[in-house]
Amino acid sequence: MQETAAALSEPSTLLLVGISLGGIALGKILTLGYRAQD
Repeated sequence: MQETAAALSEPSTLLLVGISLGGIALGKILTLGYRAQD
């Protein structure tokens, strides 16, 4: 059971990191887009 939990935790962590980086990237793109309109 422990091995399975460890195997499942790694992809979840990578997914969370990917979502976090994606959110930051989207935020920067949106802010740059709004600034460009001004």
